[in-house]
Amino acid sequence: MDYQHYQGAISQLKQLNRYLMIALLAMAVAMAGMGLALYRAIGQKSVVLMPPVLSQQMTISDVMPDASYLQQMGLFLLSLRLNVTPSNITNHFETFLTHVHPSAYGEIAKALDKEKEAVEKGRISAAWYPSAQAINPEDLSVKITGRLDKYVGARRISSEDHHFVLVFDYTKGSLSMTDYFETKDNR
Repeated sequence: MDYQHYQGAISQLKQLNRYLMIALLAMAVAMAGMGLALYRAIGQKSVVLMPPVLSQQMTISDVMPDASYLQQMGLFLLSLRLNVTPSNITNHFETFLTHVHPSAYGEIAKALDKEKEAVEKGRISAAWYPSAQAINPEDLSVKITGRLDKYVGARRISSEDHHFVLVFDYTKGSLSMTDYFETKDNR
């Protein structure tokens, strides 16, 4: 009788083992499917951002930001950089520097310190009026054209058109400026 009891127990264990094997295979197939879906979703994930100056929606992905994001960040950064007075220049330049890539930070900070000193000493104010933008999402650059008016007190000392190019780096979902410069032509 013990033999039949053990044979029945072994039979039940074999059946349970088959059910567990089927469940394990089903879970393996499900995990493989979820892994494939996750792999595909990594490149497709996008994040909706609120721009520094709210004028339109921007979207970025893990791969690249859209043209709208580059445009808005370019306008925001140039506004910080060029709309200055002796009383706001420190705050504007500190905020500007938070968006500069570490590889360019030292050089840009040094140039901004010199300009800050000149603005405060000369009591110079500047107002920037952007008029055109050319965005190149492939190389993460933005060219912005506009008029820059400079004042000493209430007297305007210059009003000229300028063309600035901002170059960005996009790493791990973070956009930072690697370079900015002024061009002499409108190309």
